[in-house]
Amino acid sequence: MSKILILFFVLSSQVLIAQGWQRLPDFSSHARDDGSVFVINNKAYCGLGLAPWWSTLGDFQMLDMATDTWSPMAAIPTGEERQYAAGFSANGVGYIFGGTANNKYLNDLWQYDPNTDSWKEMTSLPDTGRSAAAHFVLNDTAYLIGGKTKSQSATKQVWAYDIINDTWIQKSDFPFAKLWLASGASWQNKGYVIFGVNENGTYQNQLYQYIVGTDTWQIISTFPQAGRNYASMNAIAGQLVIFGGRDSSGVFHRNLWRYDINSGMWSQGTGIPAKGRKGGLSFTNGTSLYYTTGIDSSHTRLNETWKCSNPLIGVREIKTSSFALYPNPATNELTIELEGFINNTEIVAVLYSGFGGKVASWKLNNQESRLNVSAIKSGIYLLKIKSDKQESTQLIVID
Repeated sequence: MSKILILFFVLSSQVLIAQGWQRLPDFSSHARDDGSVFVINNKAYCGLGLAPWWSTLGDFQMLDMATDTWSPMAAIPTGEERQYAAGFSANGVGYIFGGTANNKYLNDLWQYDPNTDSWKEMTSLPDTGRSAAAHFVLNDTAYLIGGKTKSQSATKQVWAYDIINDTWIQKSDFPFAKLWLASGASWQNKGYVIFGVNENGTYQNQLYQYIVGTDTWQIISTFPQAGRNYASMNAIAGQLVIFGGRDSSGVFHRNLWRYDINSGMWSQGTGIPAKGRKGGLSFTNGTSLYYTTGIDSSHTRLNETWKCSNPLIGVREIKTSSFALYPNPATNELTIELEGFINNTEIVAVLYSGFGGKVASWKLNNQESRLNVSAIKSGIYLLKIKSDKQESTQLIVID
């Protein structure tokens, strides 16, 4: 038994080292959340959002991902400050769409040219303004899904912006719940949307896929944890990498997840070594994951910038045929779902140190149990679930 425990401990240590987070120079302007970002030629253009004391912002800063350094760039024209705008790019230019400011829901579209460091207004959406729409780009077309309008808490509308011809066309409505504050990304001619809040305020945890040729959507998976909003999603090498966000119980998350598009499997990676956060700006250069600004679990707006150099290395599949546990790493509370322990009388969870010593134990009476681990020292442990008929073990990190 001790040999097995030590082996798990070593493997986990390698995982944590391989997938480290590095803090970069801070975002070189006001702390903020609910901003916008687009990427052009290995440079991320970050701005807009809401500053402390609830003032909308219009400034931008550029992060050169080759050197991980910030520099200023042109702000959006005065009077166009906003939050919850969609940011995207194609063909060497960037775009900002919609959002909200001063209780107005905006439908305008702005183009940024990095060669001239200037903004130009393009054709507005021929419909009511909206904020926090999920979005992705496929084949020189930007797709905007859902969002909140002045008259609706969420909408099902899907609009496509033809970037080459500067024209809009309405697509078929999103066939599931109305959504806003959802997250979008694209990979190999398919679009993906996850999370968000529906018109009734219910948090969603389904992963949706969009097929361009047929203008159709389908649910392809369910996120292993509760639904979220204000999260980020990026596509990297066939994986959808998800970070942060807030769930329906008010928890601000700090963990990283990935979904393998080919295998359909979910895995969890190392969490950021800081407080959970939401509403920040996330982007990628194709290999590393970046996250800047946002608001943390203490409700402090941030200008921190973090980089995960190997978001696809060292992730751990945490869902087994017997039970699932999350979050992992855990800080104060650990949730256990007893999928494979349905017909047992008494079920016990036992936590062991990396050297085999018993640290704590709990009786589990429900299919979903929440364990208080706030008093347990930071470290790498094994959690064994056992009954009179069966047992199963998983690795857990407490920090």
